[in-house]
Amino acid sequence: MKKLLSIIMSIICCVFLATSVLALPAADTCEEHLYPMNRSGSKEQVLLIYCQFKGDASFTGYAISSANIESLGGKYIYNVIASEGATTPTSDSDLTIIASMSNTSPIYTNTMSYDILGGNGTDLIDDADTRSALTQNFTMDLNQYHLIDRMNTYTINATNNSVNNATFMLKFIIDE
Repeated sequence: MKKLLSIIMSIICCVFLATSVLALPAADTCEEHLYPMNRSGSKEQVLLIYCQFKGDASFTGYAISSANIESLGGKYIYNVIASEGATTPTSDSDLTIIASMSNTSPIYTNTMSYDILGGNGTDLIDDADTRSALTQNFTMDLNQYHLIDRMNTYTINATNNSVNNATFMLKFIIDE
């Protein structure tokens, strides 16, 4: 009986270890939360996005929810702040936030995409420091606020990380 119980416990332990060690995230995982800033007379909002790199340290892109884009449409992103999570990513990982729009008419389809940070996301995600970046006007190469367009899709991309399952947080400061 003891031997049978020992074998069963060994099998359970092996199954637990195999699933907990080998079950790496298959896709980038992010969680979004939208909050008011709670300043007197302010209409500022904060969109917090917590993200985790996959088990192989890659991050292939996360589209911000259409519900949040719809809610924030017509407002401006004033600042994007990045900070490390519990499992710190490689120092100086890069961030892009790609705005994609597609216009379709009976005559043509026009698709355009651009990084709303305009390169300001280089080295933005760090392993110890909180860093911030301004959005950029893609036609004039100037730092300025980004108007959130309800017709756009916004995709977060992070690169140059080598830490498996690393986590980071993005804070978007938004106002009218």
